[in-house]
Amino acid sequence: MKVLCKEDCAGLCPICAADLNELDPARPEHHHEPERDPRWAKAERAEAGVGASRGWYSVRPMAVPKKKQSHSRTAKRRAQHKIGTPAVNACPKCHSPRRPHRVCPVCGSYAGKEVVVQSTHDHGEHDHDHE
Repeated sequence: MKVLCKEDCAGLCPICAADLNELDPARPEHHHEPERDPRWAKAERAEAGVGASRGWYSVRPMAVPKKKQSHSRTAKRRAQHKIGTPAVNACPKCHSPRRPHRVCPVCGSYAGKEVVVQSTHDHGEHDHDHE
């Protein structure tokens, strides 16, 4: 709903409050540029090259090596990537060496409980031959 003073009154511009009746009749259109979102200001400045301090690019480039690294230098660096020795703890029950967080291969216990029943190897009770 527009409140106007007369039937033929064009009113005021809601953006700049210009009297639309006093505009040039040869150019009756009155328009404004749409307001830009301020969050895009940094991207627009980068596109325009504002703030470019080094040559043709407007944003900071990635870190790129100046020269190719030789095979020997690469190999020297990779020589340090070797496998370490595995950690070994003593079993709390039988005190034999075992890997941490694993069942003891000698007594079959884990966390103080026997989880694997170890059978004694009796040579007379199985059906294959030993030579």
